[in-house]
Amino acid sequence: MATETITTAVTQPDANSTGPSPARLSRVDLQFQWLVTLISLTLGAMFLYAGIAKMQHPYDFLSSLYGYRLFTRDQAILLARFIPPLEIVTGLALLSRLHLTGALLISTVLSASFVVVRAWAWKTGVTVDCNCFGAQVLMNSESVIDWRSIAVSALQLFAALGAFLFSFSVTRNDSQVRRFDGTD
Repeated sequence: MATETITTAVTQPDANSTGPSPARLSRVDLQFQWLVTLISLTLGAMFLYAGIAKMQHPYDFLSSLYGYRLFTRDQAILLARFIPPLEIVTGLALLSRLHLTGALLISTVLSASFVVVRAWAWKTGVTVDCNCFGAQVLMNSESVIDWRSIAVSALQLFAALGAFLFSFSVTRNDSQVRRFDGTD
């Protein structure tokens, strides 16, 4: 009896509720799911490409890490070894949608770290090629840190964070409904 009450409370709004109807909510959730899919595929392709490019030119990536003048020699070497494989694994997870919430969390943390490091470099006046996509630059212009590159990184961060929060809330709500109605 208590299980039915909890399930009803989770899946059906109160009659006095001013919130959206269940049909409207599911349409909104579906639209967000499409957006999360688009974001995860885009981020997945970006991280996969960036990781592979950095793995193909590891010394260029290490040189750009030194150029930030933020890391010691040992820290830069550790980051140069750790970041490209992490980007590749995260990219593959996002593209395959395996462990999507975890992959979105990792992409959010990576994106946040990119924003912080780029903002620090811009604020301190360090001129360094960000080497975001390896030694190859996608456009004909140099990929030097400026406010535009920080804005692009911030956009990437907000997209990853938004997709993570939506994915986490759907996963969390789904597990709560299963737990309450006994369908584990």
